[in-house]
Amino acid sequence: MVESSDRCTPVSVAIAGCGAVTRLYYAPALAALTAAGKIELKVAFDPDRTSAEALCSQFKAARVADTFSDCLNGPEVLIVASPPHFHAEQVTAALTAGLHVFCEKPLATNSSDADRMLTAAKQSKRMLGVGLIRRHLPAARMIRDLLAADVLGRPRRVHCFEGGPMSWPVHSPAYFSRSLSGGGVLQDVGTHVLDLLTWWFGPPLAVDYEDDSMGGVEANCRVVLDYSDFQAVVRLSRDWQQPNRWFIEGEKSWLAWNANDGRDLELGTCGGSLTLSAALKCNTSNPQRMRASHPVHDFNASFENQIASFINAVHGGTHAPVPGEVGLDVVRIIDRCYANRRLMHMPWLSDAEFSQALALSENLT
Repeated sequence: MVESSDRCTPVSVAIAGCGAVTRLYYAPALAALTAAGKIELKVAFDPDRTSAEALCSQFKAARVADTFSDCLNGPEVLIVASPPHFHAEQVTAALTAGLHVFCEKPLATNSSDADRMLTAAKQSKRMLGVGLIRRHLPAARMIRDLLAADVLGRPRRVHCFEGGPMSWPVHSPAYFSRSLSGGGVLQDVGTHVLDLLTWWFGPPLAVDYEDDSMGGVEANCRVVLDYSDFQAVVRLSRDWQQPNRWFIEGEKSWLAWNANDGRDLELGTCGGSLTLSAALKCNTSNPQRMRASHPVHDFNASFENQIASFINAVHGGTHAPVPGEVGLDVVRIIDRCYANRRLMHMPWLSDAEFSQALALSENLT
């Protein structure tokens, strides 16, 4: 681990996985950090070599690795952006080889693998961070501050409705394979949602879960998290449009937020007519909320910020801003959901069809 935060040499970086999340988000973030002199992308690996070649063409110092093991010789940091099924194997190998690792969410597809990854980080004395991007959105941070300051009063109810017709630009069936992805919409979008809920309110006392999986991955699900004074109800979908909106009601006031919006919030008084729509401005005294060219109020800039924060931690010899232990907390809740899944009510199925669907669903638990 680098001892001095004044180091001028860029951190050498490798990346495993050059699919959609890398094309859309990691590549622009790495390009900006390269231009700022913070990192140098040395090597990229993907089983689809053309994807790795396309990424490396954007970075003059980068080369394509023939195998995953080729990523482990030389770089200080490995970014794991592979399908979730490969996270445990790749992260553990990199940590054992002496690299710091930033792992795209989910940390793992089950808590046993996540525990193994954390053990490898502890034994190797290397840093393991996880890409829970929403923690870097200024609006999400502001919500946490408002709750901590008791602006809303004691929570009464929390509703989250997210999703829409599938539009992610997948290039392989891995996204829809339970063995490779670990699950459906809960494992994907739900990882972000459950992370925010536990970040804002702490771990739930109980979890109730139902989905429409009938042998494959779920396209729709409903999660109810019980807290001492309220319930948080989460609905997620991959095939019908949700409002993509959060609503938190307290004893004194309420808050509404559009998912992934970095800066806009709505506040209102309970039982009153006062509503405030606010757009957050960047706090220039806080360098973690600043980007070289503009405030980090949009999703792409916040994505860059999460990588920069991890690189800064490697530079300074500190702790990962979102450590692997946080990722494990979310994986454990998802494990609980899948272990206790019920088949969602689907009134368009006949009795015979529902019985068949129920049998398929029970085979998953």
